[in-house]
Amino acid sequence: ETPESLKRLLAISMSKSLVWADLSASDVSALQDAADATETRSLLIQILAFNEDPSPREKVMLEFHLNNLRFAVENKFTTEKISALFSILKANHEEMVRGHFTLEQSLKYFKQLLLMHAVQRPPYSVGIFTFKDVSLIMDHANETYYNNFKLFQYCFTESHELVLTTRYNLADVAPERFPPLTEAIPKYVPEAAPAAAPAEQAPAPAAAEAELGADLDIDLPAEVKAVIANKIQVEIRKVETQMEAAYQERESRLLEKLAALESMPTKAGKGK
Repeated sequence: ETPESLKRLLAISMSKSLVWADLSASDVSALQDAADATETRSLLIQILAFNEDPSPREKVMLEFHLNNLRFAVENKFTTEKISALFSILKANHEEMVRGHFTLEQSLKYFKQLLLMHAVQRPPYSVGIFTFKDVSLIMDHANETYYNNFKLFQYCFTESHELVLTTRYNLADVAPERFPPLTEAIPKYVPEAAPAAAPAEQAPAPAAAEAELGADLDIDLPAEVKAVIANKIQVEIRKVETQMEAAYQERESRLLEKLAALESMPTKAGKGK
């Protein structure tokens, strides 16, 4: 329970409980003497100060109180018990609405209210209801009020809705100042590609041999230099021989094709 609910419970326990809080002895007698449900309803409207044309919520509460009174009469409750039960159920409902109780919270609060009227322990509680009465009242409350608890919540409690509004500022903000042109970034000029180096001509065999002799002029024994130079010269001669053979073969094929073309008969021209 909320702190306010506990304070109200303590105030009830330290007073004369809820007996005669809403219905006096004469009110209970008048309700018991009513001829039918319509007359009972009219008396309740007067006692509870409802509008002559009840609102939807007042109509629900009238049906709620009529069912509670019918239950008390059917179980032959005394005038004192009828008044106490009427006020207990009424106070429990009002506390649920005021505190936005869940079902568990409301049921716990209702049990505490009922207990304060079922144990003779002045000034904290009074023994109005017996153990059998408490059992009957709990069954009645579960079957009528708590089986329809969600409906009572929907009818009497206010729903709290959060309305969230977002705003966007799309205004263009001008810059503080434009930078001077002297601070501008210079235009990018691509660098010219470097000129291609001229192709190096293949050195002549004699020049190659001279360069080879110069490359071999290092700190090596004379015998090693002679062997290396001889081996390199043999490889150079072999390459030269292969290149000359390839050139001669290519030249021979070209000459054969040229001879074939020359030997072909020419076509005679057409007469006029």
